[in-house]
Amino acid sequence: MGEADSGDALAVSRSGVESAIGRELRRHALALISLGVALTSVSYNTWRNERTEYNRNVRAACFQLLRKLADFERAVFLAQYDRDTSRAVPALAGAM
Repeated sequence: MGEADSGDALAVSRSGVESAIGRELRRHALALISLGVALTSVSYNTWRNERTEYNRNVRAACFQLLRKLADFERAVFLAQYDRDTSRAVPALAGAM
C-alpha cells in the first residue's frame, strides 16, 4: 500500500506543478506575446536595414563602374576615331 500511495502522491505533485505552470502561462500570456512580437519586429528591422545598406553599396558601385566605362569609351573613341592619343589617355596626358 505504501508504494501505491507514493505513486499517487507523485502524480498529484506533477499535476499540481503542471497546473501551476499552465496558470502562470495564461496569466502572463499577453506579456509573452508582446515579447514575441517585439523580438520579431527587431529582427525584421535589422534584416531590412542590412538589406538596404547592401542595395546602397551595390548602387554606388554600379554608378562608379558606369563612370569608369564612360571614361574608357571616351578614350577608345578618341584613340580609334580621332587618332588623338594625347587626349585618349587622360591619366597619362596629365603626367606628361
